Amino acid sequence: MRPSINSGRNSKKNGIILRKGFIPIKIRNSLRLTLTIFLFTINLNMHKNHKTEAISSINPNVDKLKELQEKQSKFSLWKSIFQIASFVLIIALLFLVANYFALGDLIKNNIPKSTSKPPLIVLDPRVKIIKPTITPTTLDTNTYLNKEYKFKLKYSQEYLYTEELIDDIYKVSFTVKEGNTPTPGFYIEVSSGNLQSKISEKKNLINSVNGSILETKDFLIDSRHGTDITYTLNNFKLHYIVISFSNSVYVLNVPDHILNNVSSNFKFLLDTDLKNLAETCVVAGCNKELCVDKSKADQIYSACVYKNQYACYVNAECTVQKNSSCGWTETSDLKTCLDAKK
Repeated sequence: MRPSINSGRNSKKNGIILRKGFIPIKIRNSLRLTLTIFLFTINLNMHKNHKTEAISSINPNVDKLKELQEKQSKFSLWKSIFQIASFVLIIALLFLVANYFALGDLIKNNIPKSTSKPPLIVLDPRVKIIKPTITPTTLDTNTYLNKEYKFKLKYSQEYLYTEELIDDIYKVSFTVKEGNTPTPGFYIEVSSGNLQSKISEKKNLINSVNGSILETKDFLIDSRHGTDITYTLNNFKLHYIVISFSNSVYVLNVPDHILNNVSSNFKFLLDTDLKNLAETCVVAGCNKELCVDKSKADQIYSACVYKNQYACYVNAECTVQKNSSCGWTETSDLKTCLDAKK
C-alpha cells in the first residue's frame, strides 16, 4: 500500500494542524550550539591532559603539578557539564512554554464561534402588551406658569410645550421630542362653561372616535374635587380629568401611566399667589434694562452702556413668565418697539 503524502509530516484533527517531530528553527540552532560548546569543552580538557603528560615526561618533578592539574581538569569538566545541562534544561523549558501558548492560541482560533442567538421569550398571544411612547415618568424639572388662566405645572425638561387658542378654548400641549418627530403626551384645556356640560361633551367625543369608557369617578386634584373619565382608545388607557375653578372649566387629558405625576404637580393659582408673583420681580441694571428676581437684584450688575432698545422697557411689564422665571412680558407693542430700534 502506497504511503500517504502527509505521512510523518502533518496531521489534522478537529481543525487543528499538528506537526510530528517538529522543532522550531531557533530551538534547533540553540541545541546545535549547546552540543558544539559541550564537545569543545571536552576536547579542551583532553588537550590539557595531553599537554600535562608531555611536560611530565620531560621533567619528573612535575608529578605533583600533574596531579593538581588533573583534579582541576576533572572539576572544570564537571562544571562544564553542569553548565551545559542547565542551559539545555532552560532551553527545554522555554520550548515547552512557547509550545503551550502557541497550542492554546491555535486551539482558540480554530474553535468555531457560536452564531446562535439567545432564545426569545414568547409571550401569550392572547395578551397584548402596550408600551407607552412617552418616556418621562417624573415631572419635576421645569415649571410652566400661566397667570392668565391661573395654574402652574412642574414638568420634565424632556417635554416641549405649545399653546393655542381656538374658539375661546385655551390649550397647552406637552409633547416628548423623539428625534425629529414629536410624540403626543398630554394637554390641558381651559374654557368657560358648565362642568356637567363639559363632562358630557368629553363622553360624546370618546364615543365618536370609537373609544370605550371604562368608568367615571370622583378625582382629587390640588385638594379640589373633579371627575375622572377613564377610557381606552387604540388600546391605550387614558383619562379626562374635568374640574372647575375660578369660573372656568379645566380639562386634563393624560395617559394612565403618568396620571399621578401630572395630577400631583398641577396647582391652581389663587389671588394671593398672583399677588406674590407680582412682587417677585423687579427692574434692575444700570439702564433699567433687566427684569430679575427681587432676592437676587443686589447681586446683578450690568455695563453702563446705553442702547436705544432700552427705551422700550420703560412701559413694559416686568413679571414672572410662563417658565416661572422673571422677565419682560413679550407683547406686540414691546416686540414692535424693539424691532424698530435695532
